[in-house]
Amino acid sequence: NQNTPLMEQPTKLNREKEDLKEPLPEWTKDDLKDVALYGSKISPPCCKIRTILNHYGVKFSQIEGPKKDSEYKKVPVLMLNGRQVNDSFIMVKELAKILDGKALTPELIEVEETFTFGAMISLEADVADSCSDLCGCAGLLGGCLGCLLGTLSCCIACGVNIRKGKPELK
Repeated sequence: NQNTPLMEQPTKLNREKEDLKEPLPEWTKDDLKDVALYGSKISPPCCKIRTILNHYGVKFSQIEGPKKDSEYKKVPVLMLNGRQVNDSFIMVKELAKILDGKALTPELIEVEETFTFGAMISLEADVADSCSDLCGCAGLLGGCLGCLLGTLSCCIACGVNIRKGKPELK
């Protein structure tokens, strides 16, 4: 609808490994006034983005869980001045432009891609294949979600170990 104000028009969301459909403005760190990270305390991709934001001194709010009013149901979701960015790989690429003032080089994109889609997935599988490791994460998470994770930890670990033995289930 052409009469709808720009802020109310639906944003075309990016999927995993998919660049933003509409590029972000050429922002600097000082332009980031409204930043929110939706995710989980124990999710490696969420930890990665939280670490980057903290390293650069970006003030942001952290909201536990997925973004409720979004079609994208995974975490993390990063809101930058009202613009939604999905997938930690894409977030790193976009944050580099804003926080370092330049895009990642092809070599750094390859490193980040390997880290995001290789090392972090291996880390998640390694942590999730042990009841005791999951219970440790449940303790860090705390509250109702921590209690639920602790209760289900053996079921989750069993499922992960079955998948490890059967690559076709991955």
